[in-house]
Amino acid sequence: MKKLWSVLLVMIMASSLLAACGGSTNKSNEAKPSSSAGASGTAAPDNSDLIKDGIGTDFGFGPIGHDMEGLVKRMGAKAEGLKIGISVSTQENDWMVEWVKSLKKMCETNGLECIVTDAQGKPEKQVEDLKSLQNQNVDGIILFPQEEKSLVQVLGQLEGKIPVVPTIPIDGAKVAAYIDVNQQLKGELGATALKAAFNGEQGNILVFDLVGRVDFAINRIEGFTRAVEKIPNLKIVETQSYGTAEEYLSATKNILASREEINAIYTPYGVSMVAAAQALKQMNRKDVKIVGVDGDVVILGLLKEGWITGTNPQSPQQNGSIGLFTLLRLINGENVQSPVWEPPAYAALWATPENAEDFSMKLWGRAPVGSN
Repeated sequence: MKKLWSVLLVMIMASSLLAACGGSTNKSNEAKPSSSAGASGTAAPDNSDLIKDGIGTDFGFGPIGHDMEGLVKRMGAKAEGLKIGISVSTQENDWMVEWVKSLKKMCETNGLECIVTDAQGKPEKQVEDLKSLQNQNVDGIILFPQEEKSLVQVLGQLEGKIPVVPTIPIDGAKVAAYIDVNQQLKGELGATALKAAFNGEQGNILVFDLVGRVDFAINRIEGFTRAVEKIPNLKIVETQSYGTAEEYLSATKNILASREEINAIYTPYGVSMVAAAQALKQMNRKDVKIVGVDGDVVILGLLKEGWITGTNPQSPQQNGSIGLFTLLRLINGENVQSPVWEPPAYAALWATPENAEDFSMKLWGRAPVGSN
């Protein structure tokens, strides 16, 4: 059993860091990706009517908010024979596998050719992958980066030649447009869930941060903290930072043993959430509430069993869809304002023990992984 959970924790660590690390840093003094307008010399097409609530593909949580099929039809001859490059950081976790799978299906549905490159977790390979896609004469590239800083130079070389759309921000990179996520909102969702769970009773919260002060964790925790400060019966009493699943698991046990008043844990990503939940399971402590961000089959399995109170899952399908839609708009010569934000309906997803299986089927096409 220990061996099984070690494997599962490694899987969720990879998934969390890749799927969750994107998002705005909200630091105004940092360089941000630049946004380029449509083709110069002619009036840019206006397809803004294809972007609104209630339209587009429903990936299980409501219409995505953009009409991909309608855009391709309006592009007409421009869409014929388009070759789309898809550069992925790795395919060794559920989130990235589903991201690529959904993008390939969208391309096929809309008559687009696609070429997929897999960096296999190696930043230097992804640099070469981008150059390879350029040499294969792709019309545009959708990018999920392995390591953002290593790509700034090659993206600068591609600027003005091929539109590239990273589906998470890359600070300092010059790209045509990029996708962003409201990370602070994700933190606020956790505070709202604890408010409901405690229902006026005192909640004393342990916050698990991530060693290295990673941007997505900083912003999620900041959003959570600000929201908690507005809820009189909730209080953050301790914050600790670790890097591995084993450290989070051990810390959960030790801190709960030494501080009996702690009855809630906030975790900004999946590794700490799985570890904390597994610690509660080993201690048989369902009196402690865990909320956080991420939701693969392991997390959703622990959620269904009641070891986690609630979580904000992230949809690889919507991330890929908005990336492809944005890239097609750029190829069509449209003016695209960056950042392009994650659709509100998908940003605020919230899974509970009651709907965990439904989330798992919609996101991953299979039931949650049991812990027995």
